[in-house]
Amino acid sequence: MHKKINRNTHRIFYHYSDIVSVDQIEKKGHFIHTFSGESYINLGNGYAIRKLKVFSTHLEYDTPLSDVVVPIAKIYDNIRFVNNFEGRRLYGRKHKLEPLVTISVLRKDKQSQLAK
Repeated sequence: MHKKINRNTHRIFYHYSDIVSVDQIEKKGHFIHTFSGESYINLGNGYAIRKLKVFSTHLEYDTPLSDVVVPIAKIYDNIRFVNNFEGRRLYGRKHKLEPLVTISVLRKDKQSQLAK
């Protein structure tokens, strides 16, 4: 679903001058990951559906729909990073109190790897 970033060969660069709004997440984002460890899939109309980690655990019939389908604006403050459909990271933040910004994944050069 989402690609793991090899921290030995790549690094994440946060563009703090480009703060992301909820509208941009609704248009470009697909997978939403939160600081609490939950994952959501963007439905495209301002709502996201919670993704189950283990598919053998089913939702009960009496589970309210409001626990499964939530507005993206409601979870915006808890978002850690957002991936597009291909698995590339678009937006993210290091800490919960920082603003959500755009991300670039850059390849480290060979000189910095040899210095370690």
